[in-house]
Amino acid sequence: MFFNCLNLISLDISKLKTNYVKNMNNMFSQCSKLKNIDLSNFNTNNVEDMSYMFHGCSSLEKLDLLNFSTNNVENMSYLFGGCESLKELNISSFNTEKVEDMSCMFQECKSLINLDLSNLITDNTKQMSFIFYDCSSLKELNISNFNTDKIIDMSCMFSGCSKIEKLDLSKFKTDKVEDMEKMFHGCLVLNDLNISNFKFKKSTKVQYMFSKCSEHLKNEIRKKYKNLNEKAFDDYEDNSSYEYSFVYEENEEENIDDEENEEENNNDGDNEEEMNDDEENEEENNDDEGNEEENNDDEENEEEMNDDEENEEEMNDDDDEDE
Repeated sequence: MFFNCLNLISLDISKLKTNYVKNMNNMFSQCSKLKNIDLSNFNTNNVEDMSYMFHGCSSLEKLDLLNFSTNNVENMSYLFGGCESLKELNISSFNTEKVEDMSCMFQECKSLINLDLSNLITDNTKQMSFIFYDCSSLKELNISNFNTDKIIDMSCMFSGCSKIEKLDLSKFKTDKVEDMEKMFHGCLVLNDLNISNFKFKKSTKVQYMFSKCSEHLKNEIRKKYKNLNEKAFDDYEDNSSYEYSFVYEENEEENIDDEENEEENNNDGDNEEEMNDDEENEEENNDDEGNEEENNDDEENEEEMNDDEENEEEMNDDDDEDE
């Protein structure tokens, strides 16, 4: 609705009625100069999709969402992604019982220091990749009540959380997890990590899982998980973390553009074929007209020949009479 309003500084939506709205995807996305949004009158009872809702609102410093009803929301991916200036966030009233996708939910919230998510219900959540990616100021994170029974992707989950010293993930179950690549990449000061219930399948991606973590932490993990693939401890050299996180979106947009171009080319090809067909038909019509003219000429010549023969017969008759 207000997507990509890059120069929008203030916004009065106090009279906006949202009682029947089901999709708020990208609603304020990329409003990069917007510093405050009053959502006190928002009715979100029927909303099912809040993905990208505040994505890229890089000037927002606080959000009051205590009145938000999220009972029916299924998608919260990128909900606060790129809110770099957000210093406070209280979502204690959120009901996330139906949410299946939380990937990149707090991605690049670089100013958040504390985040209490102990109230979030994640029983049906399947995606948590990049959920806290590059929350570089985050020191305290309470996710002690997270249920990860259905999670299949935890890649880059805490990647770039360079100031977190302690994480208690003792309740995490990873039986269904397929991807843990770069899960703790760049957690530079993380020394106290409890992953006592973690299970690693042979098929689970674990490359760079503890990349750029302290040697102390790596050694502790090695002692507890002696069969863990050594690739999990390799350091990943990443020159541009921001580009990495969005690379799949850019590729997706390029693919869409390519498909549109291909369709246009196909349409042009079809039009060209139609034009060629029309030209061929026109040529055939011209040929038919030419043939018709030739036939007419032949008929005229035949008539002239008949006239000559008649004249010759008349002349012969005249000669006979004279004789």
